[in-house]
Amino acid sequence: MKRKGNTRFGLLKTSGITELKDTDPMPDKGRHQGTAMANIPASDLLWLFDNDHCSDSVRLYIKNNLSDLREGSKK
Repeated sequence: MKRKGNTRFGLLKTSGITELKDTDPMPDKGRHQGTAMANIPASDLLWLFDNDHCSDSVRLYIKNNLSDLREGSKK
């Protein structure tokens, strides 16, 4: 699923945090490590976000795509 957030800029540094795009691999360890961010189920990303189990770069990606992820998890 293509998400609207910061997808066209690639990896950027934002206050020392790497900004991920849809095609970047999940950097955090776990079952989705290495999977493109856009291919990770919205419910899994929201769980990581809500339970504070993600790095700052993944948290920023989720924040930038939060409305799309919440909508996607309803389907």
